[in-house]
Amino acid sequence: MAASIARVLRAWEETWLSPTTLPARERLARSGWEPDEADSYCDRCGATLGAYEGDEFGCASCRDRRVPWARFVRLGAFDEPLDEWVRSIKFGRDRAMGRALGRMLGESLQHAGATDGLDGGCVLVPVPMHWRRRVSRGIEHARVLARSASAVTGVPTECVLRKSSRETQRGRSLEARKRNIKGAMRARGRIGEAQRVVLIDDVATSGETLREGVRALRARFGQDLEVWIGVVAVTAEPSRRRAIEVGQGGQGVDEMVVGG
Repeated sequence: MAASIARVLRAWEETWLSPTTLPARERLARSGWEPDEADSYCDRCGATLGAYEGDEFGCASCRDRRVPWARFVRLGAFDEPLDEWVRSIKFGRDRAMGRALGRMLGESLQHAGATDGLDGGCVLVPVPMHWRRRVSRGIEHARVLARSASAVTGVPTECVLRKSSRETQRGRSLEARKRNIKGAMRARGRIGEAQRVVLIDDVATSGETLREGVRALRARFGQDLEVWIGVVAVTAEPSRRRAIEVGQGGQGVDEMVVGG
């Protein structure tokens, strides 16, 4: 009898309530989605790899350009359903989903060896928001992700970056992103004896926000500081996205980017 009532209630819930009312863990389980395997994306820039595309020097997106970080770790590409979940965190104050994806990111960082072989330790540093934007949105998504990743890895979170007020990066060209974010961050406080910092954010688009974070960290803590990147999702360059999807039997799809 109790089981029958439970089935009726669940059917009613699924029919009349938004799916976002389901617990984050249940949404993840029902979707069947899993984080990417490490060999499916470039560990230098985070781009999705095509067949035989990556090597020790990177991939087509980054092989001919310098990146300021040592390693890039992601959960997946900015596609369904991950893009919807990211937006629910960033714009819908979905802390439960933020915690769930943060734990997954922590596991991926562990598998990548982010905390291995360091006598002086490691810290997680979330990409900051300006306080006005934080108040208006009611959530600081990168901090939620970092603290949940910290709970998995045992690596402390240090919120040492601050950001000045700038216009959103959303919808800007690459050059406009560079101009908009330049000089926007500074670091203060301490990271103890940490030899490695993992910079945490939700989405990487052009990478300019991450580059600015690395610049600010090294300006404060030394140019020899080793920095890794840990993000939930990476958007594809339109040309690469079309090529990868056509190669997999799909078709190119326009994307909406939300990250830096």
